[in-house]
Amino acid sequence: MKKGAPKGHKKYGGGMKKGQKIKKTIEKEMALEVMKAKILEKWGDLIEKKIELASGVYVMKPIRVGGVVVDVKVYKEKPDSNSLEYLFSIVVGMPKGSLDINLGIKDIKKLQEAVSKILKK
Repeated sequence: MKKGAPKGHKKYGGGMKKGQKIKKTIEKEMALEVMKAKILEKWGDLIEKKIELASGVYVMKPIRVGGVVVDVKVYKEKPDSNSLEYLFSIVVGMPKGSLDINLGIKDIKKLQEAVSKILKK
């Protein structure tokens, strides 16, 4: 104990050193690296599957409408909006996030007035 340290308090210089990792953390990091390597091996296929999910799985079926044959998409699996949003976020960027606004009637009227003033300019 350092001179002048109060009794019952932590020992100066005790504990883990800065940047030191425990065994559990090291194991998690190693497992994550193995997972990343496996994913990167299949990266092209995974992207194709994500695009397929976003567009849905369909077949073209000929249907007769008023004497005319028209090809129509018949979905086996509907498009997945989450996959579509994910792909857009990669290409375009992530949106800032949503803002939840609870307005009363008076607030809405004030907002409408402000917007109409801006639009008149």
